[in-house]
Amino acid sequence: MRDIPLQRAKTVLGLTVIAHENTFKKISGMETYQRLDIKVDKDVNKKILEDKLSVITKRVSRGTCVSLEEEIKNNEQQKRNIKVLGYILVGVIVLIGLINVVNTISTNLILRIREFGILRAVGISNARIKKVIMLEGLFYGLISGSLGCIIGNIFVYILFILMKQEMNLIWIFPWKATISAFVGSIVIGILSTIVPLNRISSMNIIDSVRIIE
Repeated sequence: MRDIPLQRAKTVLGLTVIAHENTFKKISGMETYQRLDIKVDKDVNKKILEDKLSVITKRVSRGTCVSLEEEIKNNEQQKRNIKVLGYILVGVIVLIGLINVVNTISTNLILRIREFGILRAVGISNARIKKVIMLEGLFYGLISGSLGCIIGNIFVYILFILMKQEMNLIWIFPWKATISAFVGSIVIGILSTIVPLNRISSMNIIDSVRIIE
């Protein structure tokens, strides 16, 4: 059994069934071979073998000779290309989301410069105002991270339901990605307060109060 020249790796095509030739003809209705798998020794001259097989396949209509080694290399290259494209796509989405979050939080805080100016005028220190603003950024991060992880995982599961029959997929909850996205949202929410925080702290109290929102 171990010498049968079959690739027994898991594929999306389903199960591999080994049957008697007569049984196969009854099931499929095919009278001729559609594919031949050839197992060779490690020390064989691959160039000579491929040349001989190419001559044989040319005699068959639409016949092709495929090297399993080359096919595996091509599949690995395709997987790497897909991963690179996936990372680029995710990177673009993350960048757009990052810019959107930073812009929203910064704009919201800058528009409230007069409010913070009044708080400073009644005696609240810059340290306390910084703490309030950073807590607000933390709050934004917690809310956006929670909603993003929940909604994102729901959409991923829906996509899994739609594709599991065709691609023989198994659902595994993306714990690492979910935790990374949640922590990243919190960090981004806090860091987004740095620029408006510096601007609010550096402004004169009188100028801050006089600003018309």
